[in-house]
Amino acid sequence: MRSTILADLEKDRKFKRFSMPQSFIYKNILIIAPILLIFIGLLGILFLFKQDLLISYYTIFYAVCFVLGTIWLKAIKQFITNKAINKNGSFLACWAIQLDEDKSNAYFLFTTGNHRHDRIYVNTIRKKMNDEKSLYLGKLKPGHTISLTTRLEANDDVYVAALAKSTIKRKNANYTSNEPLPVLFIDEKNVVPIPGKYMS
Repeated sequence: MRSTILADLEKDRKFKRFSMPQSFIYKNILIIAPILLIFIGLLGILFLFKQDLLISYYTIFYAVCFVLGTIWLKAIKQFITNKAINKNGSFLACWAIQLDEDKSNAYFLFTTGNHRHDRIYVNTIRKKMNDEKSLYLGKLKPGHTISLTTRLEANDDVYVAALAKSTIKRKNANYTSNEPLPVLFIDEKNVVPIPGKYMS
């Protein structure tokens, strides 16, 4: 495995686009207008079809609505994606160390600072920790984080993230809990395991 692999992934726009949560797009208010236009186009064409008027001038209007809405939606998706990818402090590839687990989730410690690509540094932080289980165990949704920066008086931003075991297994079939796991920090509510195929 290359020592620069995480740094290389942070520069890979294709990887970032693939990793971007769909919620970034579908929860954005900007997509309402083009989706409404697409809906009007589809509804109009369906109405004309049922009225046996599909071959008429009315069809052109609704077809144009559908096509323009589709193009507009694609452009907005591209805009939202580029804005998210270019945001400072997001889409950071980090080594994470497993702290604990429960029935469905595993809990990982990582930093988003300058040492995020250093497995030894993250392990050093882990050794300095006292019993912090009450802070996160069972209280975090998968993909969400809790900051430990202030509590640990760390120089870098330090987080604990919950990751669903099923997601880890799906993306990294050979992962074992005593190994570091590569994760992608998108924001404090979106941390995902980096698929093993990117680590070879």
